[in-house]
Amino acid sequence: MCEVILKNVTKIFGKDNLVIDDVNLEIKDKEFFTIVGPSGCGKSTILNMIAGLEEVSSGAIIFDLKTVNDLPPARRDVAMVFQSYALYPHKNVFENIAFPLKIRKFPKAEVKERVKKTASVLGIQHLLSRKPKELSGGQRQRVALGRAIVRKPRVFLLDEPLSNLDAKLRVYMRAELKKLHKEIQTTMIYVTHDQAEAMTLSDRVAILFEGRIQQCDSPQMVYNFPANKVVAEFIGSPSMNFFEGELIREDDKTSVRFTGQDSFFMGGEKELELKEKEVFFGVRPEDVIISLEKKQGWFSGKIFAVEPLGNATYVDIEWNMERLKAEAEPEFHAEPDSPIYFTFKKEKIHLFDKREGKRLNFTSL
Repeated sequence: MCEVILKNVTKIFGKDNLVIDDVNLEIKDKEFFTIVGPSGCGKSTILNMIAGLEEVSSGAIIFDLKTVNDLPPARRDVAMVFQSYALYPHKNVFENIAFPLKIRKFPKAEVKERVKKTASVLGIQHLLSRKPKELSGGQRQRVALGRAIVRKPRVFLLDEPLSNLDAKLRVYMRAELKKLHKEIQTTMIYVTHDQAEAMTLSDRVAILFEGRIQQCDSPQMVYNFPANKVVAEFIGSPSMNFFEGELIREDDKTSVRFTGQDSFFMGGEKELELKEKEVFFGVRPEDVIISLEKKQGWFSGKIFAVEPLGNATYVDIEWNMERLKAEAEPEFHAEPDSPIYFTFKKEKIHLFDKREGKRLNFTSL
């Protein structure tokens, strides 16, 4: 078991290509920890540095209070699972799983016992004699996981291991991974660009953007209290709606005035962390309340499109020359260009400083 700490870790490729910028993370023993972010943000580079496949330009990588910067990959006792599976095509499932034990010269009897136990945990004991070409994508991924599990490493590193699977199988394998982590009780560090994977799998999640950690917290906190606009935009599907606005205070009351001069009353704020009056007003589609009937004090817009998904219907609304997406009941139906009326759940509004993008915290509504 292992606690992993990244302390002021920076990675520069070449002379000036800064990829990872002063990253600090504390990954707890036995934790399922996910690093999520868009392609090219540096996720895999962090994983490779933890594994020892990339050198750290500055800072320290620490396993259980011991700095491992100078240790080669083989001596760090980590196991890495890649999206490509990387199975040996000429070896059967048993041989693929057994390979890391054989090169460490484990006794044959122990190899056999460990492989069978690992295969049983993964539900692939009936596949041990098959070659990789005879397996489905999900079965191949389980074999790759088995090869990592079998030698009982201190840390598992998983680099987008589900990205080659179809959507249905990805959902199934997410549940399998979560169950597997509970059974083996080993530190897992998972990298993905898929926010659904990050939110469903993780004890904690770190959002990485342009080489910097934007927020590190539980999935619930990241979703409900995004630290800045970058996090708010990335987490959530469909993504959060944003509108430029100006905070107006009158008689200890606070409202947001939008570009089209419509205003939304926020309440009687006693305190508001604010340096600038200009803000981004954020609201998730599920926190927009809509009606086809005119309502006193509600905003008015025009339906641009209706998107039925079965379990919900999304409504795109044209409002003040901008687009707003709202979530409606599954049976909602309306024609494009029809008038529509809407308001927002006040307690679910997010405000971000327009200049820096930081979350503004208001203490009372």
